[in-house]
Amino acid sequence: DFITLLGLCYLDLEPARVFLSRQANNKKALEIFQKSKNPRLLEFTAEAEGIKLKREHSPALAGGLSALVPGLGSMSLGRYKEGLYAAFFTLGFGAAAIESRDQNKNDLAAGFGFFALAFYGGSIYSAANSAHKLNNMAADKRFKNVRNKHGIWFTPAGILIEKKF
Repeated sequence: DFITLLGLCYLDLEPARVFLSRQANNKKALEIFQKSKNPRLLEFTAEAEGIKLKREHSPALAGGLSALVPGLGSMSLGRYKEGLYAAFFTLGFGAAAIESRDQNKNDLAAGFGFFALAFYGGSIYSAANSAHKLNNMAADKRFKNVRNKHGIWFTPAGILIEKKF
């Protein structure tokens, strides 16, 4: 029916955008589904309304850890390569800046210092941003799991296909 199609269009509108930025579309779809008499749509709507973007990972904590020790915030999120790269380059350029300063090569020290600060700031930003991304990916996964559970998809085979395993 029209209500089902319209709601599915809103759910699948701009699928490449992150979960948080699709919230308005999802909310509109759920409002449309509430007008339906289809029990599966109503069950889906009731369950999907409870899915929110939870702060499973704290961006402030991740950024703060990387401010204390470059790369530590990324490592605390399980992004070990990112954290190791941040630590290696930040500490490497910082050590090179100190060594250059000690040898009175101030131009070289300034250049190395610039890169050390850039990697330091990048380490903090990257850790906080990674926490946001992980939170968003978790909410998106929860929402898709609820859609799968209720079979709320528009596919070439038809509308509202039940998953059969």
